Amino acid sequence: SEQPTLLERASVIIDFIDPEGKKLIWRASLLTDIVVEVSDEERTRRTNDAIAEMLTFFPPKSFI
Repeated sequence: SEQPTLLERASVIIDFIDPEGKKLIWRASLLTDIVVEVSDEERTRRTNDAIAEMLTFFPPKSFI
């Protein structure tokens, strides 16, 4: 029979801070399941894809 896929919960948070005022100007966060049984290269690709997706929401409409 097939082995179950092992998953871990992970959070990814991206903060953009105003360097002059030291205030948070934008935050994106993602809570997801990560497949443990993949290569480092595949894990990196998936992480980069998730970050790219999160950044599609920057800049927020209030900045434009």
